[in-house]
Amino acid sequence: MAGIYIHIPFCKQRCTYCDFHFSTNLSYRERMIACIVEEIHLASKSWEEDTIETIYLGGGTPSLLTPEEMQKVLSAVQSSYNINNNPEVTIEANPDDIDSKSVNNWVKFGVNRLSIGLQAFSQNQLEWMNRAHNAEQALNCVQIANEGGITNLSLDLIYGLPNLSTKEWKKTLDVLSDLQYTHLSSYILTVEEKTALKHQVTTGQVKPVTDEVLEEQYAALCEYAVQNDLEHYEISNFAKPGFRSKHNSSYWNRVAYLGIGPSAHGFKGNTRFWNVANNHRYMTAVENGDIPREEEVLTKSDILNEQIMGGLRK
Repeated sequence: MAGIYIHIPFCKQRCTYCDFHFSTNLSYRERMIACIVEEIHLASKSWEEDTIETIYLGGGTPSLLTPEEMQKVLSAVQSSYNINNNPEVTIEANPDDIDSKSVNNWVKFGVNRLSIGLQAFSQNQLEWMNRAHNAEQALNCVQIANEGGITNLSLDLIYGLPNLSTKEWKKTLDVLSDLQYTHLSSYILTVEEKTALKHQVTTGQVKPVTDEVLEEQYAALCEYAVQNDLEHYEISNFAKPGFRSKHNSSYWNRVAYLGIGPSAHGFKGNTRFWNVANNHRYMTAVENGDIPREEEVLTKSDILNEQIMGGLRK
């Protein structure tokens, strides 16, 4: 059993809190997709004995890809690896990219799971986070995905926002009750280095919420999960019975996975490896037939620590 993660390093705009690797310059997107497809082929030689059970397109914003680009990437995986009969194929999508035509194309290409970055239902909160979608799109995209044939839906929400009270957070969770979904990922807002949020906190524009408020909001989240028959199977992840994320679970269970694209990480045996987090260095290397990768061989102590950390997350 193994998985493949493909990092699509483009976004329409930078969210206030985000420190993931991406660019808002889409001018070289065609070249980048060609390089990702080439790396998929180059890396396959080391995975000939593995059966791929999960494929995950993350980012960045994979839903930015045109139908032709999405098809190129997924077709390259399908033609280069041993894929099991019913793989879990996930793409991360933003609500503003979800329409009936896009969903129909994704289904046609083999996508059977969406991870939708809702983050909030409030227009004020979405604007503060500098999200590209609005509140109406956040509400409508789930129904569009359902009607298009993707019924395995994971929804992302963020709590611990400086302008979010516990009462408002509970109202956010109540909105979920009217939506058809199978999985919920809900994360505390984290202040990461080199983000707009970090600058706002450092300059006193934003005051982080207290631990007491975070505890209240996490407790409300856990209570919502119990009331709605969601399995709390990882610190921040909840699923309807039978709908745990197979791909993400492989990370926590130390199952092998291949990382494709700039900044993507992978793991196999006792080795962790990662691609350079620089788009142009990545493309130049791949165009010269090389995968710009570093690796680390784990010690027995490293392995034990990972097992403990993964166990605590679960």
